[in-house]
Amino acid sequence: MKNSLIRTLVILTLITVVSFGAILYAKGYRFSKDIDGRNVVSGTGLLVFNSVPDGARAFINGELATATDDTINLKPGKYGVRIEKDGYFPWEKEVEITKERVTETNALLFPKAPQLENLTSSGVNNPTVDKERKILAYTVSSASADLNGVYVASLNRGFLSLGDGHKQIASNLIDNFSGAKLEVSPDGAEVFATIESQSTGIDRVYLLKTNEFNPSPLLVTNNVERIRETWKTDEERLRNDKIRSLPKAARAMITTYFKDPLFSPEKDKIFYIASSSAELPLVIKPRIPSTNSTPEVRNISEGDVYVYNIKDDRNYLVRAKSENAFPEYIWHPDSRHLFYVEGKRINTVEYDGHNITTVYAGPFLNDFVTPWLDGSGIVILTSFNDPSIPPNLYRVVLK
Repeated sequence: MKNSLIRTLVILTLITVVSFGAILYAKGYRFSKDIDGRNVVSGTGLLVFNSVPDGARAFINGELATATDDTINLKPGKYGVRIEKDGYFPWEKEVEITKERVTETNALLFPKAPQLENLTSSGVNNPTVDKERKILAYTVSSASADLNGVYVASLNRGFLSLGDGHKQIASNLIDNFSGAKLEVSPDGAEVFATIESQSTGIDRVYLLKTNEFNPSPLLVTNNVERIRETWKTDEERLRNDKIRSLPKAARAMITTYFKDPLFSPEKDKIFYIASSSAELPLVIKPRIPSTNSTPEVRNISEGDVYVYNIKDDRNYLVRAKSENAFPEYIWHPDSRHLFYVEGKRINTVEYDGHNITTVYAGPFLNDFVTPWLDGSGIVILTSFNDPSIPPNLYRVVLK
């Protein structure tokens, strides 16, 4: 009886010790050497190496550590991390490892020599997109009379030629739509096509539906401003609906300090210009751990550009104001990167302001760029500096 009790106590003790050890191990505690060379148990943090594409080499402080995708334990502190893969621009960042916490890299690697795929071949003019960048509208003027006019295409699908995914919605047999200036409604359902009048001096404005061919386009010259105001009201309503879905403290902060807020596709981040200098209040208390170790900026300066991460309640500086005007920033479909055009180059930057990369430096026209919604590339307009050929739409393949 006594021996049985002892065995039971021993087993329970072993189970307790093993369980406790497993918990410590899961939290990142490992055996290591102290300054005197003795074996001690010390806390570590986890560094998760993620990359697209995966299988990239991962370096820590210049030393090859592993390959993506993998996870390693590191002592608390700051480390220089570099992720590289042949044929791609490297990704670099200083990360801070904290005891018992997980830090992620989430490196999106862009190709050094991206492929180009032609999307049109009949020549394209005046390309434009809706606010959500789902619908692309443009005009064609170098085809036959019945094929010249206004076209739309969905950026939700892959298409490689004029006949696949492109849809004509107005023809030159009705009016000179190939010379029209286009404006897509915020929801992508309608298009204004403005045709200049050479005789009367009064432009003709048509309202076209984007989901069908318009055999009898609606002439709305006298109602343009009223319709545009309706578009604006609908756009503001949708944006306000997004803001109202957030906690009260976040709503107050956004309406007070965020100018021209632009939600990411996943609606988990907001790009904005600071409307005034202030210290952003904490929305989530107590603070929750973040997998991004980049230091945030709560003290914002008027005119600077930031991204606010709604989920983590963290704010990051993307760009400080300067004498030059800011370029237009466009969200990458992954909600972790932004595109912008500067110096005739198309660049990308992470939402926390790191890893600025030029993804395209070739010729393109009118600074037109819009992302493919699956994140596979960007659409540009170019004639490759050859004035003898009309420009066309091309996709720059980024993965």
